[in-house]
Amino acid sequence: MSIGSFTAESGRQDFLNLFVNQLKYQNPLEPVGQEEFLQQLAQMSTVEGLENLNKKFDDLLALETLSSSAELLGLTATYGQFENQSGVIDEVGHNDGQVLVRIGDQLIPMSDVVSVAHTEEPAELTGAELAAEVAAGNSDNGDSGDDEGDSGSE
Repeated sequence: MSIGSFTAESGRQDFLNLFVNQLKYQNPLEPVGQEEFLQQLAQMSTVEGLENLNKKFDDLLALETLSSSAELLGLTATYGQFENQSGVIDEVGHNDGQVLVRIGDQLIPMSDVVSVAHTEEPAELTGAELAAEVAAGNSDNGDSGDDEGDSGSE
């Protein structure tokens, strides 16, 4: 077995094979003590528990990364390694531990994103909000248009 092909399952199987062979070929005059036997089983159980815990943490990290990346939707991203391009992030995904964003028809690794900013397109305003902005704009200009508004209420 090579180092590259080691997995948790193969490690568990190798341990059990070694453990069985140790018991099978032990010296009958000096058998393995019960404490040593239980200690080896406890160590294997601990290693297996840690492997399961690491898997859960990996899953949690992937979920957290994807969840926080979802906040990027609708923002304008600047990306590119040599020539900067920009576009609105339409989709966020996760593949092999890497966050990908879709800008137009391209999937861009998050590592290639240089900056993220709010989209510069103005939000749609309701009629009341638009009237308030126009009124605020008129008062900022120093126009005397406010006098007309006062005379209309008579």
